[in-house]
Amino acid sequence: MIQVKPYALFLCFFVTIPGLQARAAKPAGEQPGSETIRVSLDGKWKLFYFPEGKYQITHPDQLRTQGPASIEASVPGNVELDLAAKGVLPADLFFADNLAKLKPYELYEWWYEREFPTPAGIAGRRVELRFRGVDCLATYWLNGKELGETSDALIEQRFEVTGRLNPAGSNTLTVRLRSPIIEAASKHYDPANTISAGNTNQEAIWVRKPAHVYGWDIMPRAVSAGIWRPVELVVHARHEIEDLYFTTLSLGPGEATLAVSYELSTDLALLPQLRLRVEGRCGQSTFTHVHKVEFTAGRFEIPVHDPLLWWPRGYGDPNLYEVTTQLWMGDKVLAARADRVGIRKLELIRTETTSLEKPGQFLFKVNGLPILVKGSNWVPADAFHSRDAARYEKILALFIDLGCNMLRSWGGNVYEDDAFFDICDRNGIMVWQDFSMACAIYP
Repeated sequence: MIQVKPYALFLCFFVTIPGLQARAAKPAGEQPGSETIRVSLDGKWKLFYFPEGKYQITHPDQLRTQGPASIEASVPGNVELDLAAKGVLPADLFFADNLAKLKPYELYEWWYEREFPTPAGIAGRRVELRFRGVDCLATYWLNGKELGETSDALIEQRFEVTGRLNPAGSNTLTVRLRSPIIEAASKHYDPANTISAGNTNQEAIWVRKPAHVYGWDIMPRAVSAGIWRPVELVVHARHEIEDLYFTTLSLGPGEATLAVSYELSTDLALLPQLRLRVEGRCGQSTFTHVHKVEFTAGRFEIPVHDPLLWWPRGYGDPNLYEVTTQLWMGDKVLAARADRVGIRKLELIRTETTSLEKPGQFLFKVNGLPILVKGSNWVPADAFHSRDAARYEKILALFIDLGCNMLRSWGGNVYEDDAFFDICDRNGIMVWQDFSMACAIYP
């Protein structure tokens, strides 16, 4: 059975089999500037910290004149882990009542800073800064100039920095994180928002953090902060296949139809000359399709004869096609990427009521076959999410060993990284994904 709390049921009827999700990109080309340059900004940063408001610091330049405490920090990371590594907090935060020692730091602000060189060969090219996960109320500066603000710990943040890097020498990147508790306390709480809230949901409804951080029956209170996922500088190629999304449009005897949604970055004047060529292979099964590009975004269909289908664990092989998509102009390949695609049809059969007088159903069909769901609950892999990805393989191996074919990904958690879904893809595990805003009446 699927372990689902009653309050989550009405929001949980969306199940994804991520075998269809477009994944790893590998751009390529034959002209100067044809390859995307990715520069990791992970590693050691400097971290300044102090109770919010103790110093009137509103700009990175003031960090050196007012003298707040600082330590070396890791990115990806969480500030509590950095403090523990430096002896400011106990080394084992889960021992005894050590987590209670985090409480004063909920009212702190945190300033991350690091320097990095400007990559060679970026003249005339679009440049982005990408933060995969920042927790949570953040302001960003590059070389002392503000880039913007974000307020969501759960999603990727991107900033256009074309022309903002120093042509020679180093660049300074600074990120300030404000206290989510101070922010929450500044808000108004209408009775309508608190009627069904628990002891800690009041703090959660105005701030976009995973709900478990305020304390849950399965998780301790740890209102963390940090740049918890990778950071990179992306120097874009002249031509890119920016996004692909594959969907099984229809499935019949010996035949399937895929729908492909795409987004490109290219010169508009070249559009009449461009083609997208898609080739897929899974064992002996193959398909090829060429699509005439009409615009930088679009959708087209691909017929697949005698497809090898993706099946959940216990019902067949989780077949995945290795799909290569190339952007052609004449006889030149301007860009390319590789993805894994699973071909399958998923149905949720659900009637309104079930009784002796009026029998009903609640079941999943995959490729037309009723599936006995052998499910379990996926909750946070760690209270400090910078450590999640390193634990995926070991934890998911337990579910695989049990023969699970569905995981309900709990909504009080973060959205897991690509690697989580990739492992599920390969092992025939469906993912039932809760909405993250499912456990309170939000303003």
